[in-house]
Amino acid sequence: MSTRILLIDDDELLSRALTARLTADGHKVATAGTVHDAQALFESEAFDLVIHDVNLPDGDGVTSCKKMRARSDIPILMLTVRGHTPDKLRALDAGADDYLVKPVDPDELAARVRAQLRRAGGLMKSKDSSGAIELGRLVLDPTRRDAFLDGKPVELTRTEFEVLHLLARSAGKAVSKEALVERVWGEDGHASEKLLPVTIHRLRSKIELDPGEPERLVTVRGYGYRLLSGDPAVDGIVKG
Repeated sequence: MSTRILLIDDDELLSRALTARLTADGHKVATAGTVHDAQALFESEAFDLVIHDVNLPDGDGVTSCKKMRARSDIPILMLTVRGHTPDKLRALDAGADDYLVKPVDPDELAARVRAQLRRAGGLMKSKDSSGAIELGRLVLDPTRRDAFLDGKPVELTRTEFEVLHLLARSAGKAVSKEALVERVWGEDGHASEKLLPVTIHRLRSKIELDPGEPERLVTVRGYGYRLLSGDPAVDGIVKG
């Protein structure tokens, strides 16, 4: 069965080029040039993935992305002419799973789409076999893709949950940046390396008392990150 993609961009030439490239991969593509048309299509049809431009003539794509995320868990990839970190944070915080800066290479976009669809498919296959992970005050439920801190729900995007889940499965152990990028962003992850620290920043803002001085999700200098459970035996901490 062909996957259905919603491509939202008011640049007609780019939209045609990206549509042709995605169609060549066997995807069915619906297009929209405004937030209004995009929301109407999203509500009336079923899609497997959304590609959403940030700057549209009748509204903000980030706000539109947030509305879509509230209604669906499908992958959302954002396009923008701005590559500054605050813009990336806005997009990821709104629920976007990946981020590409224009001008967009159609082949790179196609690779990102393949990676996102693989991830989404992998999550569906693993839902029935994954048990809850309890790390002190933090609990992850991979079956429902929920997270709780002190019994209260933590709102996480798809990407944030995947990173946290991978770290939680190796609680107390350092996980390399390369491993996280490869597992979360797929074989095309080298193009998304800059998204990992942005995602870590967002996670710390949600699970740390003081994100500026993290005590749970810590950096292993020159290597990667470690998620601490709070149990010295698990975390490998020896208290003298």
